[in-house]
Amino acid sequence: MEASFHAWAAETYAANLQRTVKGRTTLAAYHQLLRDRDSDDLNDAVGQPHGGWWPPAQVAALGMVRTLHAEDTVRALCLRVGVPPDEEDRGAARDALRRLPYVFHTLLYDRRAEDGDGLLAWDPEAAAQMPGGWVSSAPLEIGRTDASRTLLHLADRGVVARWPEGSPDVWVFGFATFTAWHVWRERHPGFLPAEESAETGS
Repeated sequence: MEASFHAWAAETYAANLQRTVKGRTTLAAYHQLLRDRDSDDLNDAVGQPHGGWWPPAQVAALGMVRTLHAEDTVRALCLRVGVPPDEEDRGAARDALRRLPYVFHTLLYDRRAEDGDGLLAWDPEAAAQMPGGWVSSAPLEIGRTDASRTLLHLADRGVVARWPEGSPDVWVFGFATFTAWHVWRERHPGFLPAEESAETGS
């Protein structure tokens, strides 16, 4: 999967929104989400652009995830770690993640890879309570990351775990059901890598 694909997909989505009055209204509503201070934690969980500036493409990606969440198509679960992540000290981050309940298991890579910083997995008995519980693990993104990268994980895997910069919590976002994920992918092939779009018949 190409590392920059998610940004390109979000730029295309934002450009399409800007072509119509309805789309521009939608994008303006997405911008408003960033002004709602009560939503800061949720927004940070979806994405924290490097440099702190939200370009239209990332606003569009944030809005897509927030809309899916508001519709209950994508659900979220907040897991308490108790401390914010240390992106410079992977050992400290590994130690902190061990504070999660025993049903959760983490694998943290030595450095960020194309598929994230690591994996968050859960035991079968926890699956029914997990967003995207129809799979057994989620790619884990730590610290600052684009909202479009979060959206790409949701499109690609149906689930993603986020440990935002400055947050004592790990958030898990996932489609409520496999069917919901499949239907959304069919309707939004532009967020899938080219080879997957071809597999879905798009």
